[in-house]
Amino acid sequence: MKKIKVVIVGGGFGGVSVAKKLTRASHWRKNLSITLISRSRVSLFTPLLHEVATGGLREDGVGQSLASMFSKHDIELHYESITKVDIEKRELRTDMDKRLAYDFLVLATGSKPNFFGTKGAGEYAYTLKTIEDATKMREAICMASQKENPSFVVVGGGPTGVELVAEMRHFLDYLCKNSKVTLIQKGEELIPMFPPKFRILAKKRLEKLGINVVMNTGVTEICKDGVILDDGLQIPSHLTAWTAGVMTDIPEMSGSRIEAQKGRLPVDSKLRLQGEKNVFVIGDIAGFTNAGEDRPVPQLAQVATRQGPIVAKNIIATLEGKELTDYKFVSAGLLLSLGEWMAVAQLKSLFLSGRFAWLLWRAIYLSKIETIPGKLHILYDWIRCLVFSRRK
Repeated sequence: MKKIKVVIVGGGFGGVSVAKKLTRASHWRKNLSITLISRSRVSLFTPLLHEVATGGLREDGVGQSLASMFSKHDIELHYESITKVDIEKRELRTDMDKRLAYDFLVLATGSKPNFFGTKGAGEYAYTLKTIEDATKMREAICMASQKENPSFVVVGGGPTGVELVAEMRHFLDYLCKNSKVTLIQKGEELIPMFPPKFRILAKKRLEKLGINVVMNTGVTEICKDGVILDDGLQIPSHLTAWTAGVMTDIPEMSGSRIEAQKGRLPVDSKLRLQGEKNVFVIGDIAGFTNAGEDRPVPQLAQVATRQGPIVAKNIIATLEGKELTDYKFVSAGLLLSLGEWMAVAQLKSLFLSGRFAWLLWRAIYLSKIETIPGKLHILYDWIRCLVFSRRK
């Protein structure tokens, strides 16, 4: 029996969700050969990374080994990066000089920090995309807190920046006295992609925590000991975190005339790369727009997680000659943590804020952790953090 080779590139939310659905299908469709390629050996629950960086969680809970996740499934795992995709030859090349052929390809390579050419950012700024990033940031915060009157800066007032700076304030209150925390946002509002209620409450909350919120100001340079604003003012900083944006991480592609548009690959309603029947694109790198709308769907975990099963279903439907399923983005809701005992949430038409929203935020994210040990790790850390102290 000829094997149908399905290769999934990316071990994040999107890639893992496709792999799970296909491995279940392979129990009854024996001719499927599934390969998952990931830079990391761990599938990471990125919405909680900011808590790892600020001593609220250990690394154990937010990352699950891909090997253990798929231990009972027939799947081949490769821990490497893709350097080139040859659409015409249906072949991938890896950074370990391997060549992998495919019949179906799923690209779910996600995004990486975008410094927008800011001088010194790559050298001096801390980012928050991986477990290693979060661990380095936590260690650096602890070291910087030992200095006299330490100062900390977070650049970027999107959801990651807002959640990080709120938790950082609590962490520093535990570590030291007289620290100063500044959040710099280039635009007129924090979290501009969120509804107005979220933006207003977020700004009020951060200011109540004693965080210096600087609006309508860009950063032109990040130095070892501070940041320089576009008006020439320098703000001292013993640690600068960069959450000001991401860029899609698309591998080099040949054999196709399709090019990325505004950093994202155009796809059809079935989530196939435009003009290609056997290449699917999901998550941050997919430039999908709902019919009748003019803005691509947001680069959120909930998007990638929901796109995955659709792609798996469409691969099976293609093999069976059946009609493929259209994808449509419908928001599952919005959640934003604003530090201890404070969050805002919107679930359809229901808007919540305060302690109940904070408990709901935690309950929802806890439910999305795959393993029982992972859930227990996180639950224990949350209780320890509230009752005793954060982890240095």
